[in-house]
Amino acid sequence: MGLFLAIAVPLELPKTNVFVSYNFEANYNLPQNESTYEYPPIVSDRSLEISRKRAYDALEYKINSHGYPGKECLLRAICEAAEYTLENNGVLGDILHILLAPSSSKSEDLSPEYENAENYGKLKKHCRKYVKNCSVSFLALISWLEDAL
Repeated sequence: MGLFLAIAVPLELPKTNVFVSYNFEANYNLPQNESTYEYPPIVSDRSLEISRKRAYDALEYKINSHGYPGKECLLRAICEAAEYTLENNGVLGDILHILLAPSSSKSEDLSPEYENAENYGKLKKHCRKYVKNCSVSFLALISWLEDAL
């Protein structure tokens, strides 16, 4: 038995259909008979707490693995997400807001650089300071701004 999750993002290229896809797969075995159950159940002492620090470390590692400066590109994404609100923009917008807005959760032992990037984007409405350290806008790869009347 298993679980498979994929997020596919279309790329705008003339005369071709191209998608970038990120996949997550988890497999697990189902019990074959009742003798595989134990009581009381064995519970691990290991905590799998999800924190913003762990999420940012994972994002930085992933960005680094693609040849870009991880921390600098994450700071740019946080700044760009703060320029315009992503809230109330569907499920993906809400997820990005929670992920890229350090102020959306309780204060953790994060470097102040993350909150500074968010505040800079909110106040200045541009992120030129962060563009020089990271040449690609990861937020622009999955979103765009459009003037609507």
